[in-house]
Amino acid sequence: MKSRFGFSMIEIVVGLIILAVGFLPIYNLFRQGSATTVNNVQETIATNYASDIINFCKELKYSELKKNNVTGTENFKDDEFQNLIHNIPGRQNLVIPPIEEEYQKKFKRTITLIEDPIPEKNKSFLQKITDAAKLIFKGEVDHAFHQEEYERKSYVPTYTVKVDVSFSRNLGKDDVEDDKLKEHITLYSMIMD
Repeated sequence: MKSRFGFSMIEIVVGLIILAVGFLPIYNLFRQGSATTVNNVQETIATNYASDIINFCKELKYSELKKNNVTGTENFKDDEFQNLIHNIPGRQNLVIPPIEEEYQKKFKRTITLIEDPIPEKNKSFLQKITDAAKLIFKGEVDHAFHQEEYERKSYVPTYTVKVDVSFSRNLGKDDVEDDKLKEHITLYSMIMD
């Protein structure tokens, strides 16, 4: 008999099975890495959409929103917030940064304005400031008032702006209605005069 050098079919199949089992963890690593990259991209897009509104709100003033009867806590979708801005005199040309059309089903943005008005306890203090100003113009200054003014902190009424962008991490579904399956990016800022 002649001696043959080579591999039999069974040896080749066993070798391929061992090779496949060895590459399975590497395949899973690439698959999970790809999904993580997609999730990070979605999170970055959501953060950008939220920060667009935060930067946009830097143009606004407390008194402008107050004149448009924004009181307490109010939630707005993009189009409702745009309508509010269009009602502010001199701000009709401001346009909120839109969500790109290809992402409108995947990303939902909610803008919440939370009014932080002057508390009742400070209203009397503000009345004292007004009265003191009248006295100063008349030439009468109440030194006790200045001491009280120094001891208290002045208060500035503000709106807290909360921008929440929700999106689905499910790769196959763009519009997920179940809030438990959505991720949220929330940013805060303040509007004052």
